[in-house]
Amino acid sequence: MVILIAEKSDIIRTGIRYILHEQDKNQIVKEIENPDKFKRTIEKEKPFLVFGSSDFLNDSYFLGLKISKDKIKYIGICMGAVSQFGANFLSDSIQIHSTKADIFRILQKFSTAQPRHDFGKKDHELTTREIEVVCEIAKGLTNKEIADKLFLSTHTIVTHRKNITRKLGIKTASGLTVYAIINNLIEIN
Repeated sequence: MVILIAEKSDIIRTGIRYILHEQDKNQIVKEIENPDKFKRTIEKEKPFLVFGSSDFLNDSYFLGLKISKDKIKYIGICMGAVSQFGANFLSDSIQIHSTKADIFRILQKFSTAQPRHDFGKKDHELTTREIEVVCEIAKGLTNKEIADKLFLSTHTIVTHRKNITRKLGIKTASGLTVYAIINNLIEIN
């Protein structure tokens, strides 16, 4: 899942990117500094979360919005007051003086609220069996335990894990656990 940082300032973009990667090194973070390319970037990258300044997230952008605001969560990077109209479209906001904890809170708030992915679509390549394996990994099972539970060989589970890593770019069990939580594949009890 992609997070987009839409901000003209290199320092602010770099700071937010650093904090996002500190939270999850496997997080896909894209950046844009040119407001003229913003709409095209949104359509191309299809982010689930956008951190944006008023140069990007302004009334004229929201008036021409073709993608439902329920599909993308917009987080305003505020240096002052937000227009009332724009505030209606923002899911949340951070101030220029916000802390890492503020950004982590926003990530947690919107990551767990993400709708379940439709893995039948072309852009989600995991098979049903790979999703089952991810869920079992997230529950803390070893390859042998997963193989026994799914009535497969350990070698087959290792092959599934290699395919999952190749498709998602996530190498660790903890990364797969975060992926499973974010995509509502498992419930946190």
